[in-house]
Amino acid sequence: MSESVDNRQIAPIGRICYKTINIELPLSIAESVITKQERKLTLLWPPVTDMPFFKVTMAPFFHSHKHFELIYVLEGTFTHHLENSIYVMNAGDAILLNSRIRHFEGDETECRCLYLNFLPEFLNSLFSENAVSAGKKQHTSIHIMNFCMAETATGSVTRAALTIRKKISADSDEANKIKTIFKRILALLKDSTCGYAYFVQGYLLMLFECFENPSLYHITHIETISDTASVLFADINHYIAERNGRISRQELSALLHYNPDYLSRIIRRESGMSFTEYCKSVWLEKAKYMLTSTDISINEIITALGFESGNSFYKSFKEKTGLTPKEYRKRYRRDNMQSNIII
Repeated sequence: MSESVDNRQIAPIGRICYKTINIELPLSIAESVITKQERKLTLLWPPVTDMPFFKVTMAPFFHSHKHFELIYVLEGTFTHHLENSIYVMNAGDAILLNSRIRHFEGDETECRCLYLNFLPEFLNSLFSENAVSAGKKQHTSIHIMNFCMAETATGSVTRAALTIRKKISADSDEANKIKTIFKRILALLKDSTCGYAYFVQGYLLMLFECFENPSLYHITHIETISDTASVLFADINHYIAERNGRISRQELSALLHYNPDYLSRIIRRESGMSFTEYCKSVWLEKAKYMLTSTDISINEIITALGFESGNSFYKSFKEKTGLTPKEYRKRYRRDNMQSNIII
């Protein structure tokens, strides 16, 4: 069964992305609400208080991650742009992205979703013999296991995803079981009681095995081969996000060992922005996130983003948004620590 896709030319637009922090269980969970009027991302795990380790980036264009991303549609219709194709996902569907594939949510999207992010190493350990041998049961998540294990293949430049489409009603018992698994994973992470990591791994395996059940879901593998420029742009995006957009062309050149002019051309090709515009978009969107989703003071945000002058931050922020940081926080404030999740 082949995927039905729309191969229209795609104009890059805004979207929220974030990096997984390195904790005992290297994964993060977030909930998004996307409408034509607004886009909200609520971090469910880890706590926002772990901000020194949790790096948030807003990427208004195609982007890729250094981690895997599983997106599960809770409500509505989710329009996802993968490379040069468009995939429409409905409530109860999911999509699993590897760390290379470029993507973003389209303007057409109106939905509520869950995002689970994993480091490749975590998924490899999850599918190891020890992790799947409990009860001496043969592991059945073949498609997902092979997809995840391929990430660490030597010299692999594959950009890939799995679409996981439901064959059941979104309000069926089986669909509710999926939601219950997500709830229990989140509860275990928040409680962090003795042995919780093993239970989380167990529930993740249960989740994947539900997706692998051919009577419940249909899995399709999507794959493209990365060109050199696209692979380089993923590294560019990583370093600029890591520095909150506060990095010079020369510093980036030294990190990647490429001519600064060549790096600027790659950024222009992939994002439609100049180097300076791209960097500004990164720190601006992170500033917006911190203003609306944390209690960090504006002065602390200025310091965290690497601004030496508060005046420079205030001037640039107002030029881009038409509001002062204080006005922006007051207008768009939401409390990420009190999620209405979920499920």
